[in-house]
Amino acid sequence: GTSGDGTYWEDDIVVNPSNGSWTIQYPGVVTATQTTLTASPNPALSNQSVTLTATETPTAAGSVQFTDGAANLGSAVAVNGSGVATLSQTFTAGSHNLSAVFTPTDTSSFSGSTGAATLQVNPPSTPTSTTLAVTQDGYAGDDVSLSATVKTGSTPVTAGTVSFYDNSSGTALNPT
Repeated sequence: GTSGDGTYWEDDIVVNPSNGSWTIQYPGVVTATQTTLTASPNPALSNQSVTLTATETPTAAGSVQFTDGAANLGSAVAVNGSGVATLSQTFTAGSHNLSAVFTPTDTSSFSGSTGAATLQVNPPSTPTSTTLAVTQDGYAGDDVSLSATVKTGSTPVTAGTVSFYDNSSGTALNPT
């Protein structure tokens, strides 16, 4: 139709022939949303708490389902008034393909969207112990023999280097 000033508008008329009624539906404009997903810290260590943050633009009410591959990470999380949903999670070592799937509350005004991120999770560092053995023949001016043993638990570490220092000197006694 047109109004008296020549402005044009469009409506949809839905007819229900079974009861002889009709209604006018005004087509709504659906606003596209964008989801941005971040993981912090990234990279992380296995079993370290990682915070997943999904940010919706524009801000819209709804919820976010976080996933690791095809597996859901807990239940959907409500988006706050700033358009943000967060989830803290621990992960096993390896690369994780994460997604945040946004579902708006008002689907007639906003579309859903998905954000993705890759999280690298490293195994925890392995603690080591080092023991020092000093051998001297007891004569002043003679050489002193130094040896170090590095272990992880009771297992000797066979790769890497050890440097020896005299007191608080910053120069190694055995430069490489």
